[in-house]
Amino acid sequence: MSLKQDADALLRRATDAGHVPGVVAMATDRGGTIFEGAFGTRVLGEVAPMTLDTVVWIASLQNS
Repeated sequence: MSLKQDADALLRRATDAGHVPGVVAMATDRGGTIFEGAFGTRVLGEVAPMTLDTVVWIASLQNS
């Protein structure tokens, strides 16, 4: 399998199993984008699909 096929399968399983409602992922190297994918829904319980251009809030926590 290719990176795209493996990553697509992993992310699709996570959304299909209900572990996360939706996910967007991207990976790059110095040559450019090597993977991008979007799976699941934007909001839990709704039908609008997650897309590559879905706007999300990213939060980070640092444990001191």
